[in-house]
Amino acid sequence: MADFRKSYGKLKVYEGLYSDIAKDNGGETYMGISRKFHPEWQGWAIIDSAKKNNRFYDILTNDTKLKELTMNFLCGNVWTVIKGDLIDDQLTADEIFEMSVNLGNKTAVKILQRAINLLNRNQRLYYDIAVDGITGNETIKTLKICLYNNPKLLFNLLNFYQAMLYINLMEKNRDNEIFIGWFNRIEILK
Repeated sequence: MADFRKSYGKLKVYEGLYSDIAKDNGGETYMGISRKFHPEWQGWAIIDSAKKNNRFYDILTNDTKLKELTMNFLCGNVWTVIKGDLIDDQLTADEIFEMSVNLGNKTAVKILQRAINLLNRNQRLYYDIAVDGITGNETIKTLKICLYNNPKLLFNLLNFYQAMLYINLMEKNRDNEIFIGWFNRIEILK
């Protein structure tokens, strides 16, 4: 079973610490937590207080309460929702977790479900599952079968879908080209 702390450690590389980019749909963001979408998160009080201090980034990096709030939020609002503890492969769990933080749980799980359906060899290995963005029992059960058959291809498909989504977002709105760094999240296994 996958380990949240391992996925969280990997996520920190992609998310960075803090950003407040005017053209970012999520607005002000700390470790992938968007103020726009999660204004009630208690960590914002610490961040707002730190803005008044010339040691802003030092506080954001070292404040133990902020670290705890961040881990608890991401575990409860992302990891638990995607049922990360039930995923048999750490690399796959890392990827779904990272996509969920970046794209939202529902979008990430829909990508997972679409990839699972592509890998069933015209339903010879298992039946298609609903692409509803909900990590239900059927998704977890079918994911186990899919991971047994070809975990590397599943991982690559997840990344291909993620890359396609980024391309579509950038082509639809050229302002999103400032986020070209999104593609640093794309990994392909050989």
